[in-house]
Amino acid sequence: MENEDSMKKVALICARTSQNLGMVSVDLAGEDLLKNTLKEYRLDRFCIEESRVIEQKKMGTLNYTYLFDPQKQLSEYDLIIFWGDFLHAYKHIEEIALRISNNSEKSIQEAKHHVYKTFLFEDLPEKLLKKTATIGGTIYINSIKNNYNTRYKNAISRLYTNCVLIAHREPYSSIMSALFAKTNKNIINGIDNAFFLNTDNLLFAGKTDGFTVGYAMGRAVNMNNKTSWVRFVTKRFIKKLAKRFDSKKIIDIDWLIRGKSSNLLSDKIEKIRDCDIVVTDIYHCAITCWREKTPVVCLGFGLQVADSSVHDKKKEILYNIIQAQNYYVYIEHLIFNKKTKRIIYKIAEEIDSKNYEMVFENIQQQKNNIMASFKSKLF
Repeated sequence: MENEDSMKKVALICARTSQNLGMVSVDLAGEDLLKNTLKEYRLDRFCIEESRVIEQKKMGTLNYTYLFDPQKQLSEYDLIIFWGDFLHAYKHIEEIALRISNNSEKSIQEAKHHVYKTFLFEDLPEKLLKKTATIGGTIYINSIKNNYNTRYKNAISRLYTNCVLIAHREPYSSIMSALFAKTNKNIINGIDNAFFLNTDNLLFAGKTDGFTVGYAMGRAVNMNNKTSWVRFVTKRFIKKLAKRFDSKKIIDIDWLIRGKSSNLLSDKIEKIRDCDIVVTDIYHCAITCWREKTPVVCLGFGLQVADSSVHDKKKEILYNIIQAQNYYVYIEHLIFNKKTKRIIYKIAEEIDSKNYEMVFENIQQQKNNIMASFKSKLF
């Protein structure tokens, strides 16, 4: 990697392939990070569960190669990147092993061996590990018991000690990484990889007249076991927020529509660009809004514990990292009319003062810092 001008062969090891738009945006963004840091490169994406092709009109095509023998398949690459998501979290590794065992003829032990070999490079030569980076991941959901699991601790410690760069998407995981890799000085604070996606090439017809409020609801609102009251207070909040801005236009972003031709990231982005503000409980929808320069209020349960890859705390952590705390709302608070009124007043103050522009600037600065570190440490 000494010659900056030579063609670099880069392998991205991605999470489970999916039409989930958050995962799609993360995997598409890998290309844009490389475009901003390398003159010439060849990028190949790998998945440890299957080979697959995902088409996203106007955005590109994602081709994934099944990764089963990292030593053989990745030895010729200049750089290997574990890209995004909860790839190295103990619970995630256990979940993947169980899913692989259930969907194949592999025993649970065989599935675990496959996952440890392909996701943690267990027992692979150090020269492979020394050209490996992990970017945009998360491990803070690990419990102390998880971290002291002998096999897991040995594998992740060896990998992280040798990694050329570790840039998890939030500081909690960076701190935990340092515990596993005490001698590695190449640990920096990262940001979610979806922020690197460049959508400048997407044509936009232009903003429609009037103040537009968008919304997109997912797991917290639509899939909660107390759905009835959660939906009620959420709808009431959106209507009151729209009323505050004299908006008669409320649109559904339809972020979670799956298995249909309309499930295109470009369609969601076009809707988001037409909004003056969005309300969502979906992590990557919120990221997409901020990236597209649309302020977004994010909803989540304040009482949830940070012990899962799908909990609401990851949204709250994100909003603290990008300093958008004034746009984060606990769903429990929306039960109370007076509390809701104060929340809307605070949000309206932020919008009227255009304080969201400071959030845009903060995100851009964090991206610039990470790209600079990426280039200086890797090439």
